[in-house]
Amino acid sequence: MEVPNFSDLGKSAQDVFKTGYYYGKGLFKLNVKSKKTGIFEMTSDLFINADTLKLNGLLETKYNTENYGNIVQKWTSDGTAFLGCEMTGKLLDGLTLLSEFFYNPQTTFKGMKLDTKYVNDRVNGICTLANDNFDPHLNVYGAIVMRFKEIFVGYQCGYKTATKKLTKNDLGFAFSYRDLAFHLRCTLIPNEFGCSVLYKVNSDWDIALNGISAKSGRRHEWMLGLAAKYKLDEDSILRFKMNSAMQLGTSLQLKLNENATVAFSFCFDCTNINRGNHKVGMGFYIEA
Repeated sequence: MEVPNFSDLGKSAQDVFKTGYYYGKGLFKLNVKSKKTGIFEMTSDLFINADTLKLNGLLETKYNTENYGNIVQKWTSDGTAFLGCEMTGKLLDGLTLLSEFFYNPQTTFKGMKLDTKYVNDRVNGICTLANDNFDPHLNVYGAIVMRFKEIFVGYQCGYKTATKKLTKNDLGFAFSYRDLAFHLRCTLIPNEFGCSVLYKVNSDWDIALNGISAKSGRRHEWMLGLAAKYKLDEDSILRFKMNSAMQLGTSLQLKLNENATVAFSFCFDCTNINRGNHKVGMGFYIEA
């Protein structure tokens, strides 16, 4: 079993809280993904906010060359184009290299990024160097997750040479015991602490608990949430969640056919039902 990257620590509990929920006051999402053919792969994400009529999207294509890795092309709705080359296992088994250039002809914003990732059954390490507008400064990011039997210990750090300040300084632990999965984390050490627990009731039921305690100066805030996912049948999944701010979210995901899935999600402000500060959204996925 490969070691997950830092952002995927506690992913099983994160999915219960986040997957299938797409709502603003009127938010629609369209996701289209091609099936892998070994040569060409395409993925697109499109978000439409019905309140502002603002469209955000990403189109990514990968072309697999036999000897030179993947040629990666991306385009975002703000006009930024990306061109890169990705090589996996060419130099060393488990090592992935990605070099990428980006440019926006409208704003003339440009830059480059170099990603290095190494994964095996004991460690997952990432190092990223990014430069904006080809100035003398770099944005540096690094993360490592190590596995000790069934315990995963991870740390991630981000640094901007322009401001000489840390942008990330996070520590995480993840481990499982029988039907329980735990994720303990400290974000921007020591400003925010979090804990999530996943309990797998059976093959159809997942229940997750998530708690956050954060401080900023003399201000201290906390948040507690409870979420559940229930598989109604082979083609439908019902999700719901509630937090200490009395926000109730629910989602129904339906598989229309082998290639298409639709999800309807809602968020209700239970502190004042009549105020009308509720949200709704829809997500549509196509794999062809």
